[in-house]
Amino acid sequence: MSYYDRVIKAENNAKHFIIRVFGNAKQYGWSSEQINKEVLDYKSRAKIGSYPRYVSSYISGCFDMMTALAYSNELEYCYMIGDKKYSIRKESDMHYTKHGITSQDLCEKSSYSGYYWIATGEIYFGGEVKR
Repeated sequence: MSYYDRVIKAENNAKHFIIRVFGNAKQYGWSSEQINKEVLDYKSRAKIGSYPRYVSSYISGCFDMMTALAYSNELEYCYMIGDKKYSIRKESDMHYTKHGITSQDLCEKSSYSGYYWIATGEIYFGGEVKR
């Protein structure tokens, strides 16, 4: 196997690994921290640093693409008021207006906000609301 073939194989293996990671993340509700750890561990095990820099850039591009797809299609931004979660995604059953909540209520009464997986309701990324 030529050097170029090994580079192409490393890129393809990494791409498919990242696709699987995001599939698992959606299914099991992994946080962004868990996803990042999985990908960094893979890059270390696969010794991606030993390949030309463009291989790492390609892998970063794959990761960025899957992250963008998740934000577009698989995640929804929600606010927590008490123990209830309210979404800003209009198609969601948790959309705040469907529960008599106003946007002002979200701003004034929420204690926590962040992105949640639509499929599982698990937190992807979020934090306390600072006022």
